[in-house]
Amino acid sequence: MGNYRSTPSNSSTPSQPVRPAQPLNPNKSKNPRQTSVGDSEPIAAQPQQHIDPTPQAKVPPVASAPPVSVEPTAASMNAGNARFASAMKTPKHRRRQTFVSDSESNSTHSQPQQHTVPTAPPASAPPADESQNPSNTAPPAASPPAAQDEPTVAWRALVDEGNALFAAAKNASPTTARTSAVKQALTKYNAALLLTKKPNELASTSKNMFLTCGLVVNDDDADSENRYYFIGEALSCAAAALACAIEGNMSEEWIGVVLDKMSDLVDKSLVEAGCIASSRSGGVVQLMTKLVHNSATQLHLKIVLARALLRRANKKGALAISEGDYNRAAEVTEERADLRHSVLEWVCDPLCANLKPSIDEVTSALLNTMYLAGAKKLLQRGKALREESVSDDEKVFEALDTLRLGVVECQRRKLPRAIEAELLSEIGYIWSNILKVDEPAYHAYHASVQCALACPQLFNANNWYKRAKDAVEKREQAEAAEEQRRKSDVDEAIRKSLASELATLSAMNTGIESILMHVTKTYLGGVAFDKHNPEKHKSDKDKHYRKLLVSILRHFHPDNTMTLSPKVKKLYNEITIVLTGHLNAN
Repeated sequence: MGNYRSTPSNSSTPSQPVRPAQPLNPNKSKNPRQTSVGDSEPIAAQPQQHIDPTPQAKVPPVASAPPVSVEPTAASMNAGNARFASAMKTPKHRRRQTFVSDSESNSTHSQPQQHTVPTAPPASAPPADESQNPSNTAPPAASPPAAQDEPTVAWRALVDEGNALFAAAKNASPTTARTSAVKQALTKYNAALLLTKKPNELASTSKNMFLTCGLVVNDDDADSENRYYFIGEALSCAAAALACAIEGNMSEEWIGVVLDKMSDLVDKSLVEAGCIASSRSGGVVQLMTKLVHNSATQLHLKIVLARALLRRANKKGALAISEGDYNRAAEVTEERADLRHSVLEWVCDPLCANLKPSIDEVTSALLNTMYLAGAKKLLQRGKALREESVSDDEKVFEALDTLRLGVVECQRRKLPRAIEAELLSEIGYIWSNILKVDEPAYHAYHASVQCALACPQLFNANNWYKRAKDAVEKREQAEAAEEQRRKSDVDEAIRKSLASELATLSAMNTGIESILMHVTKTYLGGVAFDKHNPEKHKSDKDKHYRKLLVSILRHFHPDNTMTLSPKVKKLYNEITIVLTGHLNAN
């Protein structure tokens, strides 16, 4: 039995399909004719039939196959959980490289009558059936009877035939040919399920059935009804494969690849926009929901399914927001609140620690979408109340309260600044156009523009932004004009008070010597006037006064008058202008 997972193979090749597992459906009958997956007729012949959330299908009666059921023991379930946790810790690319495909490892058995059953290693052998040894004494050391070999030989033959049909379906180009080959392969696998009661053979067969159904699910050209029928069948088979894998001691790599492929299939069927809009998606969602809330479902499987359901709710909510249906967005996200709380508890299990980052990511995204929908609802409600306020004054303040609540929600939940900017613009409009109060209107508009500028996108084409920007610019222009007017008034008053001094300065400006003498003697504290003396000064008269002029200019420079009054600054500025004129002239 051990050689069924001993040879590497392509992970896209179906390996052993699985009989629907009891742990996933406690109400399911233990009769293999009721729990087998498939029928002697093509499985999807009636795609409109109800999809049961647990693997359940019909199989052709086989006289040599007694009723069999697989029910994991507590010890095997604990060991299986440990293997699940170890499998999830293995990187996905390594799991796919080391994955063993039973369909390829046994592809050389073209003659079923020549196939011999390998002896299973002790660690992977299924639990002993105590009903066959009631005395608890060791059975006689005799070779296995032929009756024990017959079911495995027949099972291997049917699985090989199913694998060949799977390869044909995988390589088929027309959709109808692929679907027909898939149905034929599933019929072979269904019949093979009745011919063995070994858990690893059941798990392997169900995995092959899961991959076979996935060929139709992943075919974008396939009929919509068929695709959604096979989604349910594939998930049922995957669930059964995982349940039997625990009892059959399947390898960590084997379990990890089944989980990865199941996650990919779930995401494709529930999260993609095309699948969300499908009329058949409701049945698949119902199937996933039942499996998630079934206490017998394996914990890792529940988390994978819950993650896909939350992703789907998040994407539907985002789609509703983009379409302006904020009420629908809030309903879609809030209806998964219980599942969100449950999955956060499930990932606290140490065995599921590796799934926690992805769960935290999807729950955070879902909450953000829910909060975003709530803020959008408040914005929409505020606009409606503002329009109603034309005939009802009380609606004005109700609209203001609603919009303010939206702003608070945006700041509290750290939502995109664009929503807060639009909310503030609406508040500014109410203050300016309805209540006719300029100051709060300007503050709201200014905050709206600042929020918009903090966003990476541009809003020049949005009316709310243009309204806020125009109001802010108009207010700033008015303030700048007022500031300029006040400054002009102050300058004019200073000029009038300095009229006599400026007149004297202008009168003394007859030459460089006279102006320097007047400035140094009138405005003390600076450089003293030094009259040119040919005997004392070696330089000529012009150079001497030019040097003195530069020293005086430093005293009146604006950098040295920063702490003086505006009047003194104005006076010193006029003196500097006069002295600079002489400096430039020389």
